[in-house]
Amino acid sequence: MLNNMCVKPRYIHLASFAGNIGDVINHKGFYESFNLDISQIDQIEMRRFYKNCNGSQKLSFDSWLLEKINSSEMLILGGGGFFDVYWDDSHTGTTINMSRAFIDSIKVPVLVNAMGVHFDKTKKQGINNFFEFFTDIKSRENWFISVRNDGSLKRMKNIYGNEIIKGIQVVPDNGFMVKCGHENLYHSGQKWIGFSITNELLAPQYLQGLSLEQFNLEIGAFIADLLQYYCCIFFLHGPQDFLTLMHIQSILGREAFRNKVIVAPYFPFDGRELCK
Repeated sequence: MLNNMCVKPRYIHLASFAGNIGDVINHKGFYESFNLDISQIDQIEMRRFYKNCNGSQKLSFDSWLLEKINSSEMLILGGGGFFDVYWDDSHTGTTINMSRAFIDSIKVPVLVNAMGVHFDKTKKQGINNFFEFFTDIKSRENWFISVRNDGSLKRMKNIYGNEIIKGIQVVPDNGFMVKCGHENLYHSGQKWIGFSITNELLAPQYLQGLSLEQFNLEIGAFIADLLQYYCCIFFLHGPQDFLTLMHIQSILGREAFRNKVIVAPYFPFDGRELCK
């Protein structure tokens, strides 16, 4: 691959690059696995397609985007949770709001890359729209579909049955492929455990009656016990997790943080999206 920033991008990659650290390492692992140079990729931020509270959005699936896609060699969608079916007013039930006419006009190969699928079962129209969308793209020769191994395929089967999932590839999140940059720690003679802990969107069925404060106390006590035998690395998923980390730190104490805890760098974007 040429490492020349003047090289014309060969791929359009539609995903979130300014979302959270999970997105960043997902894409980094994907590029590393397929030996892709960043200069070959035109990254388009998926969050610019999201509707704001007033209904406006910065980008849409229109002729401008279609022209960019068809001038490339391939469109890459995801990875990420962009097949979450949460919207009745979307052609697909998802944030990837492509009309049938838009899909018909895509002339290049499309890779659906380790996509996550969840359903809001109250969105009946969205669920129907996603079924029609997924059945359509699955039948197209220029679309290759993979979902991540987080139960997405099972959730689709539970909603639609066996037929829709036939031939769909199940792959790990590409974040598993990334090099974390802390390889020297593994040769220090100490054993390390990594944590990504958040207080965001804690579902009642998982908390089993625990309050948020009780959850933090229990997870803090659990980590304190582990620190008797291991060192710990905290990976922040999103900016809200700085607050969670403060709660955990207050439980573990400063001494533990100074001697047995590392906080991994937080880079929610690669710098090119800054200030746009």
